Amino acid sequence: TLVLSGDKSQAATAAGVTRTTIYKWYELQHFRDALNQAVGAMLAELSRMLVTRSAAACDVLEEIMNDLEAASSVRVRAADILLSRMLQVYQLTDLEERITRLEAANNGNK
Repeated sequence: TLVLSGDKSQAATAAGVTRTTIYKWYELQHFRDALNQAVGAMLAELSRMLVTRSAAACDVLEEIMNDLEAASSVRVRAADILLSRMLQVYQLTDLEERITRLEAANNGNK
């Protein structure tokens, strides 16, 4: 519950403890580490789900974009979404490569 919603009251109820206990647990490094690990695992799973569904989403957008019977505003929006996402992926990939090079250079200077 805490990982999904971040709501300490709901988490306390689900765990059968008070909110005060949840706040005390937050003071413990191993609790925060475990919470961060759980959040990381959830994000990794969500990322895998998005990746597996992204091709189908692109197919839908491409189908709409190429549908000559669809309103031109809808077709333009589908094309815009595809181009925008492509640019975002390019920028993120470029940024990741640049960071990797900077980290490698920084590690070489130590």
